[in-house]
Amino acid sequence: MGQATLHPRLLARQEQLGRALGVDDPTELVAALGAIQTLLQRCGYHLAFARAEREHPLPRRRGSGAESGPRGRPPGSANWASRQLGLGLATLWFEQRGSQPTRRFDAYGSGRPHGPYRDFVAMIWALLPALARQQRKGHVPDVDHFVRLSIDAFRNAQASGAESQRRGLLPESTWNPE
Repeated sequence: MGQATLHPRLLARQEQLGRALGVDDPTELVAALGAIQTLLQRCGYHLAFARAEREHPLPRRRGSGAESGPRGRPPGSANWASRQLGLGLATLWFEQRGSQPTRRFDAYGSGRPHGPYRDFVAMIWALLPALARQQRKGHVPDVDHFVRLSIDAFRNAQASGAESQRRGLLPESTWNPE
């Protein structure tokens, strides 16, 4: 994937993202930006599908509840796109930096979170349209909440026995009801 195929928003921040990820080789940087773009596109497809499903719901099957399957979305599927984005960013950070994503706090001043992983996530968070940052019922969490969730998802994935989760994908049960 060449630079010409990368989204302009990523290209505009490529130097900052390269510094954040500790990538100075131009080829590796394009590959890392390509991975971020792929992750954002995958989450965007899910958001578009969820929006289309809300606007034009599929007709329900006839029959009793037992015959038509469970109603509603599968357990754990709420906010799938943001959870996948968080896990994907944490995994990318781990692969590029060689260290686990962590949170830091200003112990001598404000007590506010800061640090290199938070700064990296904040750069990506700023690239997203407001609609993509929304969670349930229009609530838009702040970056620190998203950082905390992404680190938790990463730790759970690393502790998982599933290779796909350790590579940054959510468990299949969160998006496949079968």
